[in-house]
Amino acid sequence: MNKISALHQPEFLPLRGSDNILNSSQLIFSQIPGFTYGAEVWYTPTFKPGRAGKKKGSVSITNKLRSSQRKVAKTITGALSTTAGDTLDIHANLFPIDLLLNKILFRAAVRICSLPKTHPLHTAIRKAASRYVRRHRSPLHNLLHLAKLSPDDVETISAVRRSPSYNASFATHISDSKEKALEVAEKIERIHPVQVFCDGSGFEGGIGASAVLYVNNQVAKILHYHLGSEKEHTVYEAEGVGITMALHLLKSRNRQITRPISICSDSQALLKALDNQRPHAGHYILDKIHDLAEELHAKQDGLLNRAERREMISSGRTWKGKTKGIINLQATATLGARALRIRAQ
Repeated sequence: MNKISALHQPEFLPLRGSDNILNSSQLIFSQIPGFTYGAEVWYTPTFKPGRAGKKKGSVSITNKLRSSQRKVAKTITGALSTTAGDTLDIHANLFPIDLLLNKILFRAAVRICSLPKTHPLHTAIRKAASRYVRRHRSPLHNLLHLAKLSPDDVETISAVRRSPSYNASFATHISDSKEKALEVAEKIERIHPVQVFCDGSGFEGGIGASAVLYVNNQVAKILHYHLGSEKEHTVYEAEGVGITMALHLLKSRNRQITRPISICSDSQALLKALDNQRPHAGHYILDKIHDLAEELHAKQDGLLNRAERREMISSGRTWKGKTKGIINLQATATLGARALRIRAQ
């Protein structure tokens, strides 16, 4: 409280023009971090439990801080004493005190939800986010409940994903033109007996993905999944989920694969991203694709060397299949449904 009241001193006289901006910047960058330090522990956002109910939370602290900030805003703008407080905040370029504290608490909640598993608070955070207890609520309960955040909703971007010399367990192919892509698709249909076509799209505000397994040009199995609303998911994410389902279909087969296999997708952006091992948003889907591809190789290695695998398991040793070089797995960019319809017309 002393920090925010310090600006309401004789040396901080009413300023105008550029000095006005400098004075508000001094409050924002030097005083606010001081009096809001540790707000996620000692402050609870104010709220009304019902229409006719009284406000709950840190009401007294909010009112005192609002009164002090009004004096500072009046000093910065040189306005009359009868000027409304919200008007002073606008002209002084200051956040209303309750919104300022809510912003700080939300930022703290996001930071807490993104803590790694090695952090001492990781287990306590997940426990507090799972249930909002009625009594004896801790600051973590209030913080996560009012921010409406959960650690499961926060994506963790790993600083290091794989070795720079990592080579994927499958090959990617993107044609230069639609004509070449059509030729590649016809060639795959003739040569590859096992194919999986996958796609992701949005429809009527929802995002979904699907995968269809073809064996000898006959539909063998179909998978589809609804991710959720387009406000929370993207088509790019659905395209990645489609490829994971395609690999799941291939992995569910208990037959040995001796001929090339093709996973066909119309998302060139996703196929290019599979060759990028740098950390970026959404890379957890790409990592899952690489992991499933390696698991598919390892399973096929076990089917190829069944006798050796049984011998090692019977002798008490652990069998670990090879994750590369067992099957000829390809991810190919194909024409989308719209392009195929146009070409058919």
